[in-house]
Amino acid sequence: MSVTRRPHRVLLLSLILLLGFAIRAVGIAATSFRGDEAWIGFLAFSFGHNGQRPELGTFSSTGLPMSPFHNDLFAIAFAFDPDPRFARLWMVALYLISMAVLYMMVRRYWSPRAGLAALLLYALMPRTVGTARTLWHPNLVIPFIIGFLATGLFSTEGKRWARWLHPIMLCCALQSHPTGALFAPLSLAFIAVDWHRTRRGERRRLLADYAIGAVGAALLLLPWIIGLIHFWSVNSTNRGHLGEASSLERIFGYLINAPALIYNKTPYLDYTYPPAFLLDFFRVVGALTIAAAFYLIYKGIRQRRFPDLLVGTAYLGFPLLLAALPEPTYYHYTSATVPLVAIIEAAVLVGNERHLQTWRRLGIAAVALILVLYIPLIVNYLQQLNSRTTYTHDQTPSLAEMTRFRDQAVRPNYETIYMLDGFTDTEFTQAMAWLVLSAKSPSRVIWGDNFAIPVPAAGATYVGYADAAYIPELFGNRQSRLSIGGVYRAVDLPPNSGFEPTCRAQGPHRLGNGATILGYYVPAGSTQRPRPGTEWTIYLLWQGSKNTSDVQYQLFNHLVNARGDRYGQRDMPSLATDLWREGELLVSRVTMAVSDKLPEGQLAMHVGMYTLPNVVNASVIDDDGNPVAAWVTIPVCQSLLVMR
Repeated sequence: MSVTRRPHRVLLLSLILLLGFAIRAVGIAATSFRGDEAWIGFLAFSFGHNGQRPELGTFSSTGLPMSPFHNDLFAIAFAFDPDPRFARLWMVALYLISMAVLYMMVRRYWSPRAGLAALLLYALMPRTVGTARTLWHPNLVIPFIIGFLATGLFSTEGKRWARWLHPIMLCCALQSHPTGALFAPLSLAFIAVDWHRTRRGERRRLLADYAIGAVGAALLLLPWIIGLIHFWSVNSTNRGHLGEASSLERIFGYLINAPALIYNKTPYLDYTYPPAFLLDFFRVVGALTIAAAFYLIYKGIRQRRFPDLLVGTAYLGFPLLLAALPEPTYYHYTSATVPLVAIIEAAVLVGNERHLQTWRRLGIAAVALILVLYIPLIVNYLQQLNSRTTYTHDQTPSLAEMTRFRDQAVRPNYETIYMLDGFTDTEFTQAMAWLVLSAKSPSRVIWGDNFAIPVPAAGATYVGYADAAYIPELFGNRQSRLSIGGVYRAVDLPPNSGFEPTCRAQGPHRLGNGATILGYYVPAGSTQRPRPGTEWTIYLLWQGSKNTSDVQYQLFNHLVNARGDRYGQRDMPSLATDLWREGELLVSRVTMAVSDKLPEGQLAMHVGMYTLPNVVNASVIDDDGNPVAAWVTIPVCQSLLVMR
């Protein structure tokens, strides 16, 4: 290509890169911020925004603590802005860099025409348009795999910088997701070719270069290793649920479908699939891509072309290694191979400058057809994201809608209290999402089962699941001011609202941990006195002193007679002490099964707290701070709700 045409080439490449960035960045907040992404986002947010660095990342399905590399990398984005949309754009930027690296690699080792085709195929591949939009471990692998292949090929030319970076790229891929380690055998091939092409007198420098890269990779691995040592020193091996059975049939079936797929797993409930003929067309393209990989292996052996042999082997070898793992794993992890799809198709169709003119035209036409038919898949995906109407606790509204709901829920001088009841993965990751989203206003996020609800004297806005009751007088019976998708709603509690206990504690009722047990109430219309063989619900009123230590206390509640014989019991979480505020009223809903042998006569509640997991009781103390009892006594009375 002449010098006079170079500016046009630079302009064309810039436009393609801009297009690749734009289709990944447009509607960046249209997908939900949920699941693993919310968990990963919270860990990165904790480091980047709050300066609290977690030693480990999320946990894989097998129970393995993931590397903190993902958290550290995206903490950079959260350091600039706590908005998850900015972090997603950071992911898109990594994909943009990988596009440029892919072009340079293919252009050098195949042809300029192949470089351009591979760049277009990768930039418009629907699979990578979807993976670039969310913070997820398997998605982060893809840019580093491109860097790994590029530095490996450049190292075979004796490029010292490539030798330094190659082990680091492999380490980054491994820490993005452990399946990145399955590309490690390729490093041996790169080093072997590099060794063969290097003169004897320069091989010592070769070893030194790779040693430098290995040291850099080891330093990157060090935080993960330290975190694993600390974790395993206090935890027994905790295996999670295993992945799906990864048979070769399913894996190669996924390879055939992967380039045109957007979603990793089950799409949204109201998702409408693209026309069947498009999916059938790309299944054929996927099958031909597998055949093309075999062709490149054959060509690489026959013509001694290492790049062809490498790409074909990498594309077919990765799923074989994935299937050979000792434990089942998710077959959609083969998404790490999607850059190889673009390289293989470009190399076979237009990669050889010596192709006959007729074949060259056919190859260009085939690439153009694939690119044209990628467009309706991308358009369908983007339209689906912006036209969702069906939501659940797990399939929540988009990040844009959640952000808008948060902004509208916040009221001046009111604290916003987010409540996620339950211990499932859904409640946990939604709590992580709200911890990130609520960072720009005074708020608390409460997650768990039967937690205590704060009642701030200055008023509060409660945000919780639309179908939850919580404390009826605080949330369930109040009119919603705002709702979103039938999943969340917001209600307001005016200032100086609260409850007066109608069954008050007798005697000392302050605990050594700073809590004060005031008493309980039973709402009018409910069972005032427990009945034998039934469930009895009371609402315990207590206060906490400000405590910044993250300690979790269990709240025990015993129904006893005058002699102390127990006829009902309920132990339940209270509230993490870092969420307590000085003198603030807290309400805990207590439901217990009452013995069918409940006697007549005076009954009382024994209420106290103890820590988990070491089970240390918080003693009742007198005015001088001396321990005087193990629990606070509340006589059972005819309770009527009094709300001020």
